[in-house]
Amino acid sequence: DMESKRMKEVGKLHSQIEYQKDHPMTLEGRLDYTAVADDPETRRVRDVTMMASEVEYERKDKPRREIYQTVTDDMESKRMKEVGKLHSQVEYQKDHPMTLEGRLDYTAVADDPETRRVRDVTMMASEVEYERKDKPRREIYQTVTDDMESKR
Repeated sequence: DMESKRMKEVGKLHSQIEYQKDHPMTLEGRLDYTAVADDPETRRVRDVTMMASEVEYERKDKPRREIYQTVTDDMESKRMKEVGKLHSQVEYQKDHPMTLEGRLDYTAVADDPETRRVRDVTMMASEVEYERKDKPRREIYQTVTDDMESKR
Protein backbone atom coordinates (compact mmCIF):
# COMPACT_ATOMS: atom_id res chain seq x y z
CA ASP A 1 0.00 0.00 0.00
CA MET A 2 1.01 3.66 -0.18
CA GLU A 3 1.94 3.99 3.50
CA SER A 4 4.41 1.08 3.43
CA LYS A 5 5.94 2.44 0.20
CA ARG A 6 6.34 5.87 1.82
CA MET A 7 7.90 4.33 4.95
CA LYS A 8 10.36 2.38 2.79
CA GLU A 9 11.42 5.58 0.97
CA VAL A 10 11.80 7.47 4.27
CA GLY A 11 14.00 4.62 5.56
CA LYS A 12 16.24 4.77 2.48
CA LEU A 13 16.63 8.55 2.75
CA HIS A 14 17.41 8.33 6.47
CA SER A 15 20.01 5.64 5.78
CA GLN A 16 21.68 7.80 3.11
CA ILE A 17 21.78 10.82 5.42
CA GLU A 18 23.33 8.79 8.26
CA TYR A 19 25.89 7.26 5.86
CA GLN A 20 26.91 10.68 4.54
CA LYS A 21 27.51 11.94 8.07
CA ASP A 22 30.29 9.37 8.49
CA HIS A 23 31.44 9.25 4.84
CA PRO A 24 31.61 12.69 3.17
CA MET A 25 30.96 12.73 -0.59
CA THR A 26 32.28 14.92 -3.39
CA LEU A 27 29.96 16.78 -5.74
CA GLU A 28 30.38 13.92 -8.24
CA GLY A 29 28.99 11.46 -5.71
CA ARG A 30 32.27 9.72 -4.87
CA LEU A 31 33.61 9.26 -1.36
CA ASP A 32 35.77 12.26 -0.45
CA TYR A 33 39.10 10.77 0.55
CA THR A 34 42.55 11.95 -0.33
CA ALA A 35 44.95 9.62 -2.12
CA VAL A 36 48.16 9.09 -0.15
CA ALA A 37 51.51 8.30 -1.68
CA ASP A 38 52.90 4.85 -0.91
CA ASP A 39 56.36 6.02 0.15
CA PRO A 40 58.56 4.80 3.03
CA GLU A 41 57.35 7.54 5.41
CA THR A 42 53.68 6.73 4.77
CA ARG A 43 54.32 3.00 5.31
CA ARG A 44 56.21 3.80 8.55
CA VAL A 45 53.28 5.91 9.83
CA ARG A 46 50.82 3.17 8.87
CA ASP A 47 52.91 0.53 10.66
CA VAL A 48 53.29 2.66 13.79
CA THR A 49 49.54 3.31 13.82
CA MET A 50 48.85 -0.44 13.47
CA MET A 51 51.24 -1.24 16.34
CA ALA A 52 49.65 1.44 18.54
CA SER A 53 46.22 0.03 17.70
CA GLU A 54 47.35 -3.51 18.59
CA VAL A 55 48.89 -2.27 21.86
CA GLU A 56 45.62 -0.50 22.72
CA TYR A 57 43.64 -3.64 21.85
CA GLU A 58 45.91 -5.78 24.01
CA ARG A 59 45.59 -3.32 26.89
CA LYS A 60 41.78 -3.42 26.72
CA ASP A 61 41.62 -7.18 26.07
CA LYS A 62 44.01 -8.29 28.85
CA PRO A 63 41.48 -8.07 31.75
CA ARG A 64 39.02 -10.20 29.78
CA ARG A 65 41.64 -12.86 29.06
CA GLU A 66 42.74 -12.97 32.71
CA ILE A 67 39.30 -14.28 33.68
CA TYR A 68 39.90 -17.55 31.84
CA GLN A 69 42.54 -20.14 32.50
CA THR A 70 43.98 -22.71 30.12
CA VAL A 71 43.45 -26.26 31.35
CA THR A 72 45.51 -29.17 30.09
CA ASP A 73 43.66 -32.26 28.93
CA ASP A 74 45.40 -34.76 31.20
CA MET A 75 44.03 -37.84 32.96
CA GLU A 76 43.10 -35.91 36.11
CA SER A 77 41.05 -33.30 34.25
CA LYS A 78 39.27 -36.04 32.26
CA ARG A 79 38.45 -37.83 35.51
CA MET A 80 37.11 -34.61 37.05
CA LYS A 81 34.97 -34.03 33.97
CA GLU A 82 33.46 -37.52 34.30
CA VAL A 83 32.86 -37.01 38.03
CA GLY A 84 31.06 -33.76 37.21
CA LYS A 85 28.83 -35.52 34.66
CA LEU A 86 27.97 -38.29 37.13
CA HIS A 87 27.20 -35.76 39.85
CA SER A 88 24.95 -33.85 37.45
CA GLN A 89 23.05 -37.05 36.58
CA VAL A 90 22.59 -37.90 40.26
CA GLU A 91 21.23 -34.41 40.99
CA TYR A 92 18.89 -34.60 37.97
CA GLN A 93 17.52 -37.96 39.07
CA LYS A 94 16.77 -36.59 42.53
CA ASP A 95 14.36 -34.09 40.94
CA HIS A 96 13.14 -36.39 38.11
CA PRO A 97 12.62 -39.96 39.35
CA MET A 98 13.15 -42.67 36.72
CA THR A 99 11.61 -46.10 36.35
CA LEU A 100 13.74 -49.22 36.11
CA GLU A 101 13.42 -49.03 32.30
CA GLY A 102 15.06 -45.57 32.30
CA ARG A 103 11.94 -43.56 31.49
CA LEU A 104 10.72 -40.65 33.57
CA ASP A 105 8.36 -41.96 36.23
CA TYR A 106 5.05 -40.23 35.64
CA THR A 107 1.58 -41.61 36.17
CA ALA A 108 -0.31 -42.60 33.03
CA VAL A 109 -3.66 -40.86 32.64
CA ALA A 110 -6.67 -42.59 31.15
CA ASP A 111 -7.67 -41.38 27.68
CA ASP A 112 -11.39 -41.16 28.31
CA PRO A 113 -13.85 -38.41 27.25
CA GLU A 114 -13.59 -36.59 30.58
CA THR A 115 -9.77 -36.47 30.44
CA ARG A 116 -9.86 -35.21 26.84
CA ARG A 117 -12.39 -32.52 27.85
CA VAL A 118 -10.18 -31.36 30.75
CA ARG A 119 -7.13 -31.33 28.45
CA ASP A 120 -9.01 -29.28 25.81
CA VAL A 121 -10.34 -26.80 28.41
CA THR A 122 -6.82 -26.40 29.82
CA MET A 123 -5.43 -25.85 26.31
CA MET A 124 -8.07 -23.19 25.54
CA ALA A 125 -7.43 -21.43 28.86
CA SER A 126 -3.72 -21.44 28.09
CA GLU A 127 -4.32 -19.95 24.62
CA VAL A 128 -6.60 -17.26 26.06
CA GLU A 129 -3.95 -16.37 28.67
CA TYR A 130 -1.25 -16.27 25.95
CA GLU A 131 -3.38 -13.98 23.77
CA ARG A 132 -4.04 -11.69 26.74
CA LYS A 133 -0.33 -11.37 27.54
CA ASP A 134 0.77 -11.18 23.89
CA LYS A 135 -1.73 -8.54 22.72
CA PRO A 136 0.21 -5.47 24.00
CA ARG A 137 3.37 -6.69 22.26
CA ARG A 138 1.54 -7.22 18.95
CA GLU A 139 -0.03 -3.76 19.09
CA ILE A 140 3.34 -2.01 18.75
CA TYR A 141 4.06 -3.69 15.40
CA GLN A 142 2.37 -3.02 12.09
CA THR A 143 1.70 -5.63 9.43
CA VAL A 144 3.40 -4.78 6.14
CA THR A 145 2.43 -6.49 2.92
CA ASP A 146 5.24 -8.00 0.90
CA ASP A 147 4.10 -7.27 -2.64
CA MET A 148 6.12 -6.33 -5.73
CA GLU A 149 5.51 -2.59 -5.26
CA SER A 150 7.03 -2.46 -1.77
CA LYS A 151 10.10 -4.44 -2.90
CA ARG A 152 11.13 -1.70 -5.35
